[in-house]
Amino acid sequence: MNKPVNGLVAYGNSYLMVASDGGVFTFSNKAFVGSLGSNPPSAPIVGIATSLGS
Repeated sequence: MNKPVNGLVAYGNSYLMVASDGGVFTFSNKAFVGSLGSNPPSAPIVGIATSLGS
């Protein structure tokens, strides 16, 4: 059985969620910035993590 959620990470006042189909969704007060639309990822997203970089 597929899990409906593959990952969550804190983002703004809420979180980013990775769905089992590879979609990424935000329920935060921060704007979503990502490589979607006309430039989708080459493979489904299977996890998500915070970045400690600048």
